[in-house]
Amino acid sequence: MQTVNIGGKERPIKIGFNTLAEFGRRTGITLSGLQNLGDTLTIANTITLIWCILKEGARKEGMEFTTEAGGKQVPIDEYIVGDWLDEDPNLIAEIMDYYGESQAPADKKKQAKAVK
Repeated sequence: MQTVNIGGKERPIKIGFNTLAEFGRRTGITLSGLQNLGDTLTIANTITLIWCILKEGARKEGMEFTTEAGGKQVPIDEYIVGDWLDEDPNLIAEIMDYYGESQAPADKKKQAKAVK
């Protein structure tokens, strides 16, 4: 599974129907709205999408979706993700590139794998 170094450790990321369903529940963006997401994505929705991607990665790997804060484990929320993105703004581009790759048509994915 793809991972990203965020919040001081490698964390799995996953984009699938569960990710997009959670994003839709939180933002009200419909399936058809996802097609033009890059044109209309707000900062708040970017943080929410990345939170959903991280949450689904943790779920798929059977991991708790928590981080250490104040010497104890706390649930990761969108404010924590926003803080992590403040620490490394390049992560937005890295994760959004992963999002774009995951949404590419199957024939383009095969071509991309052949090039690597």
